[in-house]
Amino acid sequence: MVFAATAVLEKYSVQDTLKAFLASVPNLFLFNKTGFNFSNPNRVEWYITCMIFAGMILYPLCRKYYSMFVHVIAPVGGLFLLGYLTENFGTFCGASNWNGIVFTCMIRAVAEIALGTTVFEISRVLHEKQFSDSRRKLLTLLEIAGYLYVVLFILSTLDTRYEIYAVFAMMMAMALTFSGQVYGNEMFNNRLCYLLGKASLPIYLNQILSLDFVESYLPSYSGPVETVCMVTLTFVKVAIVAGIIWSVGCIRKRVRK
Repeated sequence: MVFAATAVLEKYSVQDTLKAFLASVPNLFLFNKTGFNFSNPNRVEWYITCMIFAGMILYPLCRKYYSMFVHVIAPVGGLFLLGYLTENFGTFCGASNWNGIVFTCMIRAVAEIALGTTVFEISRVLHEKQFSDSRRKLLTLLEIAGYLYVVLFILSTLDTRYEIYAVFAMMMAMALTFSGQVYGNEMFNNRLCYLLGKASLPIYLNQILSLDFVESYLPSYSGPVETVCMVTLTFVKVAIVAGIIWSVGCIRKRVRK
């Protein structure tokens, strides 16, 4: 869908479409951030690519050397990698910087997944402990404060070098959330939240089409109008994708029978 929409918006000829497809193969098949960065019709796909490759590298190490990995290698190595990116590039959120060996977003993914394994271990340890009601309330307040800080940081204009504090806040909040020691988790155990969870990936991948459409056809409108149009188009495309996935699932079931 992204490739087709790009071809239409850019008014590609048949020859241009063929060339663009050949250049887009790494992006369409999730390996463009390994260095084969020829074309990026879906500019947010890089995040999934990096997470897949980082997971393939770290998962075997975590399984084989679990204790050493989650207690030493992951937290220390993760912080060193994020520090390296911040010192050299001013941020560790850039997706397109090439350091001569690898894209910085791949380093970021390795660092963040590594830190995530440490968060899992902290959460596991907290889950096994017995806390009083007052301490659980305090942990709940810390959890809320962590998520609130992250949201405020996103909305702020603070220098990107301070984003490491948002990472620490997110790590603390997530460890508390999944520890089962905080109040309020049962509020999210419902069909609506599960539906939103399933919709998050299609929403993430379809936002680029909406953004490109608005930039191409609604350049003279105000910010709020553009935002409403983009959000509406995104959800329409998500509904289309959901319908396609459901149809394919039905066909697969019939074939298996």
